[in-house]
Amino acid sequence: MEFNLDTTIKELLTHGIISVRTFNCLNTAGYETLGDILDNIETPVDLLKLPKFGRKSYTEVDTILNQMIREHKSIIPEQKELQFAALGNTIIKIITEAYNEVTAGDSEVKAYLQAAYPHPSNMHFLVMGEVDNMLNVVEGYSRNENLEIRYSYKQFIEKVLHEMENAQVAVNSIYKEYKQKSMELSLRMESFTYEQIARYFLSTIACDYLERAYQEQRSTTMSVRSKNFSDKYLPHFTDLIKYADEPLPTYRNICPGQSMVKTLTEIFQFNQRFRREFDRVAMLSDDEIQTESLKRDYPFLINKQRQFVFNFIKEHGHAPLFFLLYYYLRLSENKSDKIYSIANGIFDGKRRSLNEIAEAMSLSRERVRQIVCGTIEVQKSTLVNNDDWDYYNQMFELAFIYEKTEEFVKLIEVEHLPISFDVFASLLVLVADFKIEEVDGHSILINNKYHELKFTDCIDTLFSIIDGKYPTDTFVPLETILFTVPNQYKSSTKELITHIASDIFKVHITEDGRLFLPQNYIDIPEELYDILSKKGEPMHVEDIFKEFKMRYPDHKYSDASQIKSFLYKHKHIKAIGKTSCYALDYWEGIYFGSIRDLLIDLLEGSSLPLHIDNLYDGVTEHYPNTTKASIAATMEDEDLQRFVEFEGNYFGLTSKDYPAEYVVASSVQRYRFEVRFEMLKKFIEMYHRFPSYNGSEEEASLMRWLYNATNDVLVLTEEQKLLLDATMKQYDELGYPRSATEYEFLTKCLDVKDYIRQYHTLPTNKEAPELYAWLRRSRDNYDSFTDKRRQYMTDLLNYVLSFGFCI
Repeated sequence: MEFNLDTTIKELLTHGIISVRTFNCLNTAGYETLGDILDNIETPVDLLKLPKFGRKSYTEVDTILNQMIREHKSIIPEQKELQFAALGNTIIKIITEAYNEVTAGDSEVKAYLQAAYPHPSNMHFLVMGEVDNMLNVVEGYSRNENLEIRYSYKQFIEKVLHEMENAQVAVNSIYKEYKQKSMELSLRMESFTYEQIARYFLSTIACDYLERAYQEQRSTTMSVRSKNFSDKYLPHFTDLIKYADEPLPTYRNICPGQSMVKTLTEIFQFNQRFRREFDRVAMLSDDEIQTESLKRDYPFLINKQRQFVFNFIKEHGHAPLFFLLYYYLRLSENKSDKIYSIANGIFDGKRRSLNEIAEAMSLSRERVRQIVCGTIEVQKSTLVNNDDWDYYNQMFELAFIYEKTEEFVKLIEVEHLPISFDVFASLLVLVADFKIEEVDGHSILINNKYHELKFTDCIDTLFSIIDGKYPTDTFVPLETILFTVPNQYKSSTKELITHIASDIFKVHITEDGRLFLPQNYIDIPEELYDILSKKGEPMHVEDIFKEFKMRYPDHKYSDASQIKSFLYKHKHIKAIGKTSCYALDYWEGIYFGSIRDLLIDLLEGSSLPLHIDNLYDGVTEHYPNTTKASIAATMEDEDLQRFVEFEGNYFGLTSKDYPAEYVVASSVQRYRFEVRFEMLKKFIEMYHRFPSYNGSEEEASLMRWLYNATNDVLVLTEEQKLLLDATMKQYDELGYPRSATEYEFLTKCLDVKDYIRQYHTLPTNKEAPELYAWLRRSRDNYDSFTDKRRQYMTDLLNYVLSFGFCI
């Protein structure tokens, strides 16, 4: 780029020749073009006097400005050059030699002198000017470097004086000025004002330390009046320390026009004390200041821990705040901090219940709960309320954090935290807007700002899937769980659900992202259906049960009767009459009614009575093991009296009219009372219940006999009646069911007891819906029971209460 007087500083910025900082400094000073700059400076070094115009900015414009000065000498005043030439060759030679001696070298200071004073005349006129010009602080250079620059000036003056004295060619005015500046400079060589030290030489760490010390001392030692005054006029230590060298009257400049003698006197005395602290800190290295800060800010740390924090700050630029928060809470004697620490395992790694803490600290459980859930003391402290937490913002912006989250794993390693994720979670919620969700005893941190994630819905869905019953191995895509999650969060939420499923619930996840759920449940109706389907023909319940036990030898069922209810549950399995045989409803050629139903169908299809042989042929087609005697007994021993027997072993239906030539046969009793009575006793003692009409043919026949015998249908002797009544009363007192309804009810009661003994809990709608519904329904209908069901229900309720349960 070509430079001329009209070249703007904006163009220099656009072409990347100067930085934004340099542009801002020049623009603030009112310079728009290179010509403007040259009109206001004698040498480029004069720009160092501009606020915030440092060495880096100087190096950016030095070459350009020197080039412009050479090309446009006419704009530089020539008076000083003429004056310098008028000194004579000998003096110029002495000054030049002295100049060359103090500027020779390649150190930072020498580079500054060479740039600031490119010609011996520049340094000569520096000496001929104000001595303060040589005492000005060069911004960007350390205190030692500034001292070295001053000593270079002093060396230059002494060299010139010495050579002029030797040559005895001194110009009186020049010699006198040099001599005077030498004396003045010597007296103030190493002195810097407090303002200069604070502005140019204190590190950020030292300034922060002094600022905090200033604020603390103001709040503890100043009167309210003086504190209010300093709040307004001296808010920072740099505002006050510039008056540290000044006498008391000068303090009136802080608030011109106001005498305020008492207040300013107190401020003056405060400053005398504070400058001693300033002097002490100014002499310390950053490491020493940092060590003092750590001792002051974190007195609860031991030396080893403090050293770790010191090294951490040096390496990372901020304090390990979780490390500090953890050790602070462990040692805090504040009641709220201590309770929170004990409750969450911060104190010793063991979490304790509210009851345990309440008992140990002599507090109510509710008070402990309020403390744990409320604001604790540490949340009001500077440890929590400081800007250093901004370094953790990346973590605080996560939707959720769990024990495998990369940021957490890295934090534990970097900050040397000897804690579990549960303890970490209890620390993080103190400083960030998260809540803790417990998933099967494991903590998950959920960011409150991402409420649209509906995390609990995902967990409920996952749990219901994992907790489901699967008769076969099942694969469920993870996307099924994420249907409520917005698309932008699905990827990260999927990682979390994967962690919960695999690491917490120990569910295997396939490479294509599906939950593998192995068989954990036997669908008994489907298994029975499969057994019949593979057999291809009707099977007796005993045979079905044998096949079932071959498949599942460890199943808890031990008797064929226990699978009967499951046979009835399947929509395609039907009982073949009352033979305890079962078939599939779509099989052809199978009659599912009872023998009595088949007999009725055969007789309905004939206008005349049928002979027993004809009926036998029709029945054995479907019931091959039936005998003629059994068929005849079925029709003769039928309480509804739907059959009528004619002479010659012919049978018909009472509902039909037959020709008069068929004569009704006289009825005969098939069994003597003693035989039926023994059959009844044997049945009741074997099955612990009375016979039912719904049982087998023999059981139904026995029930019909009992009904006829107790309702005076049969003719019994008085002795037989007394014997039957006494026996029935004895069985009643034993609690045996008198009807199928009572028997089914008692069976359900026993099933509930078995469930409680096995699982130590009441049936639930989730685990045992059928049993749960029956129990609720029976409890609600308790007052309407008038038979033995009331007795059975009372016994069941007492059994439930004995376990401490409540229905």
